[in-house]
Amino acid sequence: MTATRSVPVGVAAGDADRRQGLRLTGLLALLTLVFVPTWLDFEPARRGVLMSIVGIGLLGFAVRRGAGLALARTGMAPLVALVVWLFASVPFAAAPTDQALQRVLYLAGLGVLYFVGARSGHDAILHAVIPVGVLVSAYGTAQALGLDVPSGFARPDQPVSTLGNTNAASEVATFALAAAMALAVRGGRRARAYAAAAIAIGIYVGLNGTRAGYVGVILASALVALSHRPPAIRLAVIAAAAASTLLGYVLRPSTASVETPATPTAATAVASPSTIDVRLALWSGTLDLVADAPLTGHGAGSFRFEYPRFRTEAEIEATSFGRRFATFAENPHNELLEFAVEGGLPAVFLVLWLAWAVARAGLRGGRGAIADFAPLAAFAFACTVRAPLQNAPVAAAAAMLAGALSQAGAAAVPRAATRPAWVRGLALLLGASLLVGGAAAVIAATLATHVGDTTRLETAARLQPGESRYRSLLVQARCGGVDAAGLLVDHGPIALAACRADLAALLDADPNNTNALFLAAQLGLGGGDRNLARAALGRILELDRSEPRAQSLTAVLLAREGDVPAAIATLYARPHASLRAKLSVVLSELTGLPGLSQEALGLLRREIRFVDAADALLADPGSGTAAQAILAVAGSNDPRGPVLVAVRLRALGQSDEADALAPQATGLAAGDAGSLRLLGPLLDPLRGLPRWREILPPGE
Repeated sequence: MTATRSVPVGVAAGDADRRQGLRLTGLLALLTLVFVPTWLDFEPARRGVLMSIVGIGLLGFAVRRGAGLALARTGMAPLVALVVWLFASVPFAAAPTDQALQRVLYLAGLGVLYFVGARSGHDAILHAVIPVGVLVSAYGTAQALGLDVPSGFARPDQPVSTLGNTNAASEVATFALAAAMALAVRGGRRARAYAAAAIAIGIYVGLNGTRAGYVGVILASALVALSHRPPAIRLAVIAAAAASTLLGYVLRPSTASVETPATPTAATAVASPSTIDVRLALWSGTLDLVADAPLTGHGAGSFRFEYPRFRTEAEIEATSFGRRFATFAENPHNELLEFAVEGGLPAVFLVLWLAWAVARAGLRGGRGAIADFAPLAAFAFACTVRAPLQNAPVAAAAAMLAGALSQAGAAAVPRAATRPAWVRGLALLLGASLLVGGAAAVIAATLATHVGDTTRLETAARLQPGESRYRSLLVQARCGGVDAAGLLVDHGPIALAACRADLAALLDADPNNTNALFLAAQLGLGGGDRNLARAALGRILELDRSEPRAQSLTAVLLAREGDVPAAIATLYARPHASLRAKLSVVLSELTGLPGLSQEALGLLRREIRFVDAADALLADPGSGTAAQAILAVAGSNDPRGPVLVAVRLRALGQSDEADALAPQATGLAAGDAGSLRLLGPLLDPLRGLPRWREILPPGE
């Protein structure tokens, strides 16, 4: 007969919970302390740390003697099914195999932590996250106050704390704040300490400035208000959290920025877009991606590799702040949508099943335990607007707390007296896989900080062959750095030959990454491989037809090949505002290309005069500058000269005189239509005149 023994779960607290809480605090602290401030990306590295820690724990479980752990009544069925479903998708995933496996292994590691939580009292997890939250908050508050704290993160304008990212830091702090509120509302001799922690963390949440954090505080306060505790205690806890968060908000440094463009052809100001608009645009494209494979999904880890095919111009505009910098979307900022992309509707069903299994326990536990769900409520909201599952510290805490709370109000879970061989074998296999995968992620992230060391970058790329950022750094290290304008330094055909294999591997791993494609185009153009440049630029413009860098470089390529009219037409074809604002400069740069004929140079100079006149008219049609610029065009026998003069006359109210000039513009060529559209809204009044209506290109 198999002997069993009971382990206290659910609301059981006390010294055992606190000792377990200290052990879990150590785990979370390892995930939040600064390791290498120059990590290329903190979150993959921290996920690697989590996988390594869990892997070591599983290996220890597999080899040491002791009682087994029963899986009964831990609510893991949907979680296990989700991991298995995504694992089955790895061979078919759009993501490179190593990246797909990394995603599955990371979720499996969180599943192990869910099981650890199910075998622990939830007080242990609540106790564990509070010191970590205080640590993160103290570090971030010091930054916001302008203190030169260690590790190179003295950023008063962005208190990123130990996480290297304001959003990630806010997620951890908000979770810890909710945990402190849940414990403080119980009263007792430690209530003041928990309240003090809530106040300290609340100040940082306010300083951090992340709106998801503010909503998280509101949700946590709502659950505390609904709990079965004395009203005075509930009110005091909520007031302390709200007041401290408000204080932090009032004290936070201003980070608002508005940029004024250098030319009058762009908008008068370009402000940071609303994060709501960014999310809506991102979700719209993601839904199209989901609709592309609704039943099976695109495979584990595939979002960032497939999403570029579905990006909308509105989303690119919003996320790049008006094309001020190149972007790529790593996740959809909604966890449920990401699972839908990866595993289709079955994955969505399993995630919702898991959420219901945990929420049902809250209903079973009654009002007395409802405040304990406050951290998960804040986390759940973050999952709808961010990607907190990618944030290892808060994801680990949420997984353990969800496991613990899934047992709220349930009977004790029996512990098996022995460990079956299959359990040991599974723990050994999964532990080794997590350790290897996690170590590879951490080592690669650390090596990649040495951006000029090709030997280290080669190792990083071998460890993570599907991570395009490491391969991109290696390509740049082999072929030269990036200049002040963000362009790759031209080192010629020899450099291109040296990095051709790396470039091929980069494009094979991430064929829809416009940043990688632009790097290939630069190298092809600089190294004399125009076919490579043409193919890369063509693919970029398929993915994003208004990509200004690709339009500019395509014009350079065409001009080098001697087709200057095609180069000019490329620049005039739907020019983005950022390209339009510097069009005269781009055309001037083309005149400096070697080998251009006198005819080509004359054509470029003609277009420069026209663009300068268009810019002057857009700035002020009635100004003397506009008049001089128009004379420069008209004096060169440009057939567009009468159009410019008519635009000026129409703007000055001389409609009859403007209309009388229409016959002089009958010699306009079909290729002039694109250039005339540069005049934008100034053409609309001219189209209202009867003689001009048949001559001018239609409006857009």
